[in-house]
Order: sequence, then structure tokens, then C-alpha cells
Amino acid sequence: MRVTCGGGLWSVSAQATPLLEKAGSGEIEPDRLFVRSAGTRPEPDAGAGPGFVPLSLPVVVAEGTVPLYSTPLEFRLLTGWGDTPGTYEGQIQFTAVVRP
Repeated sequence: MRVTCGGGLWSVSAQATPLLEKAGSGEIEPDRLFVRSAGTRPEPDAGAGPGFVPLSLPVVVAEGTVPLYSTPLEFRLLTGWGDTPGTYEGQIQFTAVVRP
């Protein structure tokens, strides 16, 4: 992810929608989709590895004051035996906030 900001303190958060199987027979909730970046806070392992945070609620993935910022984002998905095989689609919404 690359952020360009002209001034002030800024932050970028991410949140996912449920992943829906294209044939309509399955759904994976966003609490099983995880993200890790330099901006995520280390928390107890929620099942996807250290530093990975579920995307069921907004998660700050980057913040700073510099005008140009770049950081890799890593995603993990936890699947279960009950999940329907197939192609899933969903969205991750990124929200940028600049604070005066």
C-alpha cells in the first residue's frame, strides 16, 4: 500500500465484507479474513499468526505524518472443513482520515 498526504497526521483503516461463493452456496465471514502490516498492533494470535488482525471491524493498517508512506499488506484467510469449495468474492474497504 502506498499513501501520499499533503499534511498533518493521517491514518488508513481497512474492513472487509463477507466473502460470497460465486455460485451462491457459501459464505466466509470477515472475522476469518486477516491483515498484517507495519501499522497493525501486535495482539494475541487470533488464529492466523502473530500480528494478523481480523477484518470484521475497521483495522488501522497505516498511520503517520510523512507525506509519502509505503508498506506491504499481508492477508490470510482461515478456511474450515465446512466451507464450500469454489471461487469467493468480497470487498476490502480502505478509509483514509487526515487529522488537523
